[in-house]
Amino acid sequence: MNQTAVVDHRSDAVVDLEAIRDGAAADREAMLRLAAEFDNYRKRVERDRLNQASLAAARICSGEGSSTTMPSVSSAPSFKPPSGMGSTWNSSPPAM
Repeated sequence: MNQTAVVDHRSDAVVDLEAIRDGAAADREAMLRLAAEFDNYRKRVERDRLNQASLAAARICSGEGSSTTMPSVSSAPSFKPPSGMGSTWNSSPPAM
């Protein structure tokens, strides 16, 4: 192998290493950016969750939340069998 071939081979290796290093730096920067975005998202979600909990506690303490009641059984709509079923309607579940 002559001297020129060795230098060319080394320069190719240097170029390859620089390309790999540049690619790794770009990947690292993208990873750090993604990690920062996720951290911001996590903080925003936590802040929203705490805000919602505070609002719910304030509503409960002010009595606003106590006005919601479950409907009584007597106010529930009555069930009627489908039309055309007549006296053949069986309200019990089928036997297995």
